[in-house]
Order: sequence, then structure tokens, then C-alpha cells
Amino acid sequence: MRLVDLLFCALLLSFSACITDQGNEANQFGAQYNLLQTSSLPSLSKDTLNVRISYSGCSGDHAFVLRYVIKGSSAAELWLFKETSDQPCDAYFEENRSYSLPEEVSNRQQIVLLGPHDKRFTLRQ
Repeated sequence: MRLVDLLFCALLLSFSACITDQGNEANQFGAQYNLLQTSSLPSLSKDTLNVRISYSGCSGDHAFVLRYVIKGSSAAELWLFKETSDQPCDAYFEENRSYSLPEEVSNRQQIVLLGPHDKRFTLRQ
């Protein structure tokens, strides 16, 4: 009987490992939000990223930070990390935001903005 218990535990552990692998997006992007595409956004203006975001919550003005990774010698990928935790309210907010790009990002030939739900915007090619 003890062998059956051990096998059951091993099965549960392997199943939970599969579930935690699906949380990588939440870890990369923080709490839930969406990047919205309009006729002019997202965009780069000199060394500034301009985006329109949406999220739900109890209040607006949630905290986001710009994160990035340099890819090779000529490319960079950017994304926003939502620091404010998800809130139990159903209010819906849309906001335009602007972020100054660090010099090591702004001087790259190719810049791509990544977003939740596999969104990908090529801002500079």
C-alpha cells in the first residue's frame, strides 16, 4: 500500500509542475492587463514608448514598470510589468502611458514590444 501512496504523490507532483509552467506569462508581465492597439499606438517617438493599456480593478493609476532584454547586438524586446496586484473590483480602465527608453534600448535597430496573450508589436525594424 505504501508504494501506491508514493506513486500517487509522484503523479500529483508531476501534475502540479505542469500547471506551474503555465504561469510564466504572469511572472513576466505581472498582474493582469492588456496592451491595446489603436491607429497610432503602441509607438516609439524618439526615445519614448507610448502605449494604451487596459485593466480591471477598484481604482485607476496602477503601477507599471518598463522591462527589457537586449537580444544580440542590434535588437531589444520590451514589456510592461504590472506591479499593482489584481483587485476584486470590476471597474474597467484604459490609460495612455509613456515610458522613456534607456539608451541601451533606444539605440537598437530592432525594438519589439511584447504583451500578455502573445501580443507582439514591432516598433522599429
